[in-house]
Amino acid sequence: MKRFTLGGPVAIPLILFAGQLSGQEVNHPMYLVYQEYVRAAQTPQYEEATHTLLDRMLETPISSQVQFVTIAGPELGYAFVVPIDGFAGIDAFNRNLAAGAGHIGLDEWTGLEDKIGQAIDHRKSIVIELRPDLSYLPDLVDLTAELPFRNYHWYYTIPGKQQQLESVALELVALYAANGIGHGFRFYQILLGDDLPGYVVVERAESEADYAARTAKIRETVGGDADALLGKALAFTRRIEVMEGLIRPDLSFPPVDVHPRD
Repeated sequence: MKRFTLGGPVAIPLILFAGQLSGQEVNHPMYLVYQEYVRAAQTPQYEEATHTLLDRMLETPISSQVQFVTIAGPELGYAFVVPIDGFAGIDAFNRNLAAGAGHIGLDEWTGLEDKIGQAIDHRKSIVIELRPDLSYLPDLVDLTAELPFRNYHWYYTIPGKQQQLESVALELVALYAANGIGHGFRFYQILLGDDLPGYVVVERAESEADYAARTAKIRETVGGDADALLGKALAFTRRIEVMEGLIRPDLSFPPVDVHPRD
């Protein structure tokens, strides 16, 4: 088990961040986000093997110890979002997966992992921390299957300009609050990854069309002011990526909602 393809340790270069993590206290919710980018022609093989592995995992004692929600989209790939209890939660998650491999049988586990791995073009891993102070109505954006559409804005900040970007986020929160905007967003800081510093802003909706309609209504209320804040944010940002995806209950663990599969 050389990697996490739903069946191996997560490959995050923690050693590179030893100085950054030393003595750091984390009190906000944290998540490991593990993304797998699958070759289009091999999507059926990937999903079939992943479904089989998840079904087998449900038969083991780790079914009560492992949790993640899977969100899939064209730019996002298959993103497995794992709640963790601090950085030590990564090791705990890997230990639980290793225990699952022992219960299922190493040969079967490795065989399924190989089928999954053969379909994957590349992978990415990051750890993010919720920043409630920079979020607006964060309880309205969570990991449940309700309102399954997700929109992500990834802000990769100019090194040393994090505080300025966070100040702009606070202005946006104040703008939304002053105008009674009814839709929330969650603001996450990327703590570990290969392209730091960075932040992720997450919103949810029923569908892509619902998100577009909601966004249009927000623009009617605060469009000009919000655009001005975006202009300020761009001054502190190396680049912005926008990604969309849908929660895949059948590829989450435990499954949020199980449907018959052909």
